[in-house]
Amino acid sequence: MGDFNLHPESESIQLLNKKLTNLIEKYNIKTTHPTVKDGLDVGDSVDDYIFVNDKIKVNNFEVNKKKVSDHYPLILDFEIID
Repeated sequence: MGDFNLHPESESIQLLNKKLTNLIEKYNIKTTHPTVKDGLDVGDSVDDYIFVNDKIKVNNFEVNKKKVSDHYPLILDFEIID
């Protein structure tokens, strides 16, 4: 999980998608980045990801759209499956 600074169509994200479940994709998240007007970031994009495997049971996943930084917080409630 984390700020990969990679867009969903990048080769690296596509490689991870082949092995893991991309929660951004599964939950149809359109942005993890608030709109900014500082000339450095484009905003309204996906740069942050959480990937899980079959040992993780996702209870809830959300992107909290409160602006606390230049990225929205990703919140995952999960259990590890034995």
